[in-house]
Amino acid sequence: QHTNRETNCNFVLWYEDDRTILVNHVEYDHNYSALNPNVCKAPKWIYLTSLSSHSPIYEKNLVEYLDAEPKVKLVFQPGTYQINRGIDDLEPITKHADVLVLNLEEAQSLLRIHEKDVKKLLHEISIHGPKIVLITDGTNGSYMFDGDHCYHMPIFPDPRKAFERTGCGDAFASTFVSLLSIGRTPLEALSLAPINAMSVAQFVGAHEGLLSLDQIDWLNQKAPVEYRPREI
Repeated sequence: QHTNRETNCNFVLWYEDDRTILVNHVEYDHNYSALNPNVCKAPKWIYLTSLSSHSPIYEKNLVEYLDAEPKVKLVFQPGTYQINRGIDDLEPITKHADVLVLNLEEAQSLLRIHEKDVKKLLHEISIHGPKIVLITDGTNGSYMFDGDHCYHMPIFPDPRKAFERTGCGDAFASTFVSLLSIGRTPLEALSLAPINAMSVAQFVGAHEGLLSLDQIDWLNQKAPVEYRPREI
């Protein structure tokens, strides 16, 4: 907690089934003691996502921590400020990333190119070190490169038209990583993560609609035969 500081303030502009989020990050005095191996036990995973424009010092501390704790796995889902710096500036982080998650427009912005071929984007990002690259593309589904093969996964069939998509990408990414953390394979995670994204899109906001693992597995068992990853 910080005294005499404002909280971060975000506005979500909702139109039909899509949204734009206006973000304001307040600069805080950060405590990096948790990134000291002598202070706390190392976690199995670290999930690094959207940070303010003042994040480079935090990233530097994180890289030093990961160098000291090579067993810790890193998920990187960069935010706008990080993406705007470009892939080369973020390479100290991407080299440590076990999973890197972006949507299509973010991938293009990160690489500073207008390439629409997702397979080329996956390969270009992988050059900078992440073991698994995930790119989501709205209703066109999601894509994964695991270092050897590229896959496309369609969206899970919606029971009804999507209502509001805030949190869909986060639901997809966090579900994918959660499944890896309990021993599911990347292909299994790619198959199941869109189910949670579909469910969140049926409600307003990023929390309502999130499913348990049992619910996700149950829905997957009822999925049509064409709902499966295909190598591209």
